[in-house]
Amino acid sequence: VYKRQGQGATIITKSDTSVTLYLAAYTSLRDLTVINDSTFSNTYALRALASDSVTGTLVANVEAQALDAGTYSHGCTLDGADTSVTLLDVAAHAGGGTYNYALEVLGGATAIVEGGSFTAVDGGTRSYAIYSSGLGTTLEATDVRAVADNASGGSRGLYNGGSATLRGGLYYADGAGTAYGIHNTGSYADLEAHSVTVEAIGVNQTYGLDNDGDASAELYGGSFIARAGSYTDGLFLSSSSNALVSNGISALGEDASTLNYGVNHICVSCTITHSVLEGDYRSAYTGAGTLRLSHTRLLGTVGGSPTCLGVSTETNFYTESCP
Repeated sequence: VYKRQGQGATIITKSDTSVTLYLAAYTSLRDLTVINDSTFSNTYALRALASDSVTGTLVANVEAQALDAGTYSHGCTLDGADTSVTLLDVAAHAGGGTYNYALEVLGGATAIVEGGSFTAVDGGTRSYAIYSSGLGTTLEATDVRAVADNASGGSRGLYNGGSATLRGGLYYADGAGTAYGIHNTGSYADLEAHSVTVEAIGVNQTYGLDNDGDASAELYGGSFIARAGSYTDGLFLSSSSNALVSNGISALGEDASTLNYGVNHICVSCTITHSVLEGDYRSAYTGAGTLRLSHTRLLGTVGGSPTCLGVSTETNFYTESCP
């Protein structure tokens, strides 16, 4: 344990065990830097075990760093249906492992996240800034900064396979392979996002938001941007995804080596209103299902057979048809 004056007054470092600090119920953890720099297969800076029923816990102004893991590096992990933790201005970092997770919410746990930053970098295969998944798992995040970088098998700003409500914040992925600003996937996935900024830059496929695997999403405001790679989708709605509803968003795909889509839709149902969709190959494309566009600006040609009402291009307005 190293102590110093000022913010983060105490530094706790472990290099001889896989977990630096376990969280406990009805406690407050403040003004700490917690580091795990061991080379075990799984390393954790902060961990709440399902068996410990960690509820009523506050973590405030804490920096959690997991470094140099053998395989799995975890900055902060919250696990279990009886786990409920509030994170206030927490900075969690994971790096050096084959798989890096800055913040994990698992097994029905609840995480209330206010501010803070979550970074997962230098992953050999995959990096997740925030990974939240499972039946009953709940993430409520306000004004967070989630950044995943430099993974060959996929970088994700947010991977959501549970219930997630986002208010503001940045979700960013920069991948040496496929990159996802937000990946919303699985039958338990239910995403509600308000005024978020989502961006992905990749080498292979690049997605602002990828909604698949029976997932549902509601988007209110915000921007969804995909850049570079072999092709880009500001919004990608796969054939296995459930309904998506959005109002007042912008979706952009640009700078791919082949195809750029604002919205690439092949799912059951999608409704987009009062939005701006841009892609130089297709601003909006539907290959299956129903895509409804109303009072929306389309910058780029439209493909497939969406339904349009009151849409416009740079030069024309279409009352009841698509460009």
